[in-house]
Amino acid sequence: MEKGRPQIEKEITIAKKTNSRLMKIVSDDHRFYDAIENFLLADPAREIPELGDPSAFVAKADRFRDEGDNMMARVGYETAAKIEIYNQNKQRAEECITLANEVTDPHDKHHEFQRTLLGDMDRVLGVAREYYSGLPTP
Repeated sequence: MEKGRPQIEKEITIAKKTNSRLMKIVSDDHRFYDAIENFLLADPAREIPELGDPSAFVAKADRFRDEGDNMMARVGYETAAKIEIYNQNKQRAEECITLANEVTDPHDKHHEFQRTLLGDMDRVLGVAREYYSGLPTP
């Protein structure tokens, strides 16, 4: 067995359970499911300590944006948004998703994900709260 394979298999198992949990919460809206699935952490107890402060991601994303690397800027802003959604910080999550949307190609599926979430941030936070309620906390 190759090195790291058990960890990868564990993450795949977590992702499958995550997806089924999320589907139960938003089964009535596949468009919203597709969008929010990309903005929820699969294992926040592990990921939050590894990721750290969302403002650091925004600062890195700003530098990428200034350098013209919009894809890396999008990733940074979206990562910050994921942490802020977990933290239930509506204003900062909205700001981060808006920044991501500004650097995302309108033809990229992430652009539609961002627009969908920005359309109802109260729902985003409510779904995230319910989704995370059954998971270990950092």
